[in-house]
Amino acid sequence: MNVLITCGGGLQGLTLYKELNALQSKFNITSHLFDIHAENISKYFFDYFFQCPPVADSEKYISALFEYCANHKIDFIFPATTYDLLLLSQHKLKFKTEINCTIAICDEQYVKIFLDKISTNQFLIENGLNTPPLADYNEASHYPLIAKPKMGWGGKGLHVFKSLDAFVAAKINDAADYLWQKLLSDFDEYSIDFSVNRQGIISDPVVRTRDATSGGFAVVSSTQSAVPENILHQLERVQKTFSQDCFCGLYNVQIIFASDHAYVTDVNPRIGTSAVMGNVIGKNLLHNFFTADQKQTNTPITATFKVVRFLDEIYIPKIDTLKIKGIVFDFDDTLISNKDFIIARCALLYEKEKNIFNTNVHTFLQMAIAFLNEGKAHKLIDCLCEHFNVDAHQYQILESYRDCFPESLSIYNDVGHVLQQLHHKCLQLFVLTDNPVRTQEIKLNLFPHRHLFTKVYFTGAMENQKPHPGCFEIICKEYKLLPEELAMVGDNQYRDIIGSLDAGYKNAFYIKRSDSIVSHSNNIFTNYKNPERIITIQNLKQLLYHF
Repeated sequence: MNVLITCGGGLQGLTLYKELNALQSKFNITSHLFDIHAENISKYFFDYFFQCPPVADSEKYISALFEYCANHKIDFIFPATTYDLLLLSQHKLKFKTEINCTIAICDEQYVKIFLDKISTNQFLIENGLNTPPLADYNEASHYPLIAKPKMGWGGKGLHVFKSLDAFVAAKINDAADYLWQKLLSDFDEYSIDFSVNRQGIISDPVVRTRDATSGGFAVVSSTQSAVPENILHQLERVQKTFSQDCFCGLYNVQIIFASDHAYVTDVNPRIGTSAVMGNVIGKNLLHNFFTADQKQTNTPITATFKVVRFLDEIYIPKIDTLKIKGIVFDFDDTLISNKDFIIARCALLYEKEKNIFNTNVHTFLQMAIAFLNEGKAHKLIDCLCEHFNVDAHQYQILESYRDCFPESLSIYNDVGHVLQQLHHKCLQLFVLTDNPVRTQEIKLNLFPHRHLFTKVYFTGAMENQKPHPGCFEIICKEYKLLPEELAMVGDNQYRDIIGSLDAGYKNAFYIKRSDSIVSHSNNIFTNYKNPERIITIQNLKQLLYHF
C-alpha cells in the first residue's frame, strides 16, 4: 500500500509517519512525503520524498501531485497541516475517479467551515454541542474575554483582554474577524483524536489531556481511561455528528472542562501532533482507513500513560561516496531476521519430533529463544537436547532440523524500497553471506528482491570465509572494481565491518538490528586504524543519507 503525506516536512508530518510506521508490517505500507522544502525533518524518515511546487501555485501543485500519485500508484493522501486542505478537498473526486486515490479529508464545504473559527462555532451549536459562551467586546460586563482569529489555527493570534479598557488600548481594527468568547479559567483541557473512513465509520477516539505545551505543541500528555461524564456526553455528540462519509479524514477536537461544564472549543480537520500516543493503547487512527468496512476493535484501556515528547538528533557524518560503484550486503540480520528464521525452523522441528521432546510447543520454543538470546545459536540443537534430556536422539534431531525450512522470511521493513532506490541510482548490489550454502540458497530463493542483486556470493562455497580478505576481493576481481569503489553493509563488527575495511573497501556501514543474534559492542572499533570509514546506522534508510 502506498501512502502519501502532503506538506509533511515538519513535526506534523512526523506524527503521520509514526502512525504509518506502526502499521507498516501489517499493511506493507510504503510512505511518500510531499513538501515544498528541499531540506526538512521528515524526509530522513519517509521511504520517498518529492519536493513539490508551493501550494500557492495551485495549478502546478495539483498537477505535480496528480502526476506523482498516478506514477507511484498512491492509494491514500493524508494532509499533515492546514495549508493545502481546501485545495485538496476541491480535487477529491478527480483523484478518486481517475487514479483511484483517496484524499482523506472532509468535503469542501466542511473544510471551509472548519478553517473558520466563527463558522466552526456555529456548526457545533447547530449540532447540539456546547461551546464557550459568546461575548460582546463592546460590553464591559462581559470581560475578561478571549479573541480567536477566525482564520487562525492552534494558539496563533489569540488575544486575551481582562477589561474593556485593555481592548480599547489595543486598537484592534478588525475585531469582527475574531471569535469572541468568555474567558474560562481553572479548566482541564482534553484533546480528542479520531478518524472517519470512506464509509463514514468513525474510529475509537484517543482521549488525552494536554499537561504541558511548548510552542503550541503538547509535549507532555496523559491518556485517559476515565473522563468526566460531561466530557463523555460531548464526545458522544461529536461521534454522532461526524459518523458520515462526507467527513472522511483525520480530526483533532479540543474540549475544555471548567466548573463542571464541558465545552468544545476547536475542530481541526487534520491529525493532532500528539495523536501518536494512541498507539500505546492500541488505537492507531490510520488503521481505520486500511480495513474495508470494519471498525478497529476497541481495546479497553487498562492502564493510563504519560507521554513525553522531546527533541532527538540524528548525526550524519559527511563522507564522500561519489566514487562508490557497488554496495555489498551481508544477509542474515542485515536484510532478514535470522533469529525469526531459526525459530520458525524450531517450530517445524518440534512438529516432527514432539514425541521425543515430550513437552508442549510453547515451552520448547521458549527455550529455543532463550538459548538464542544467550548467544548459543551455533550449538542450539546441542543445548535443546541437553535441556530436554534427549541426548540419545541428538543425531536424529539434528538430521531432522537440517531438513526443516519455513516457507517465508521475516524481511526487515526498510529493505525493499532501499534496495530499489539504490538499484535505481545505478549502484551494483551484491550479497556476501556466511552459513551453509544450502540454507542460504533456500533463504535467497524466498527473498523477493533477489533480482536487484548483481550477484550473490556464498562463503561456504569459497576457500575462505569472512573476515578473510579473499571473500571481499573476489567481487573486485570478477567485476573489475577497485576495493575503494565498494562499501559494505553488515551487522557483524568483526566479520563484515573490519573484514571489508581490511580488504580495502571505502566504507563500512555497521547496522545495529535490535534482534541480531550477534551481540553489539561499542568498544571493538575504538582502536581501529581508520574509524572514520565506519558509519553506524540503525536502519537501511540511513544509507540513503549518503547515496
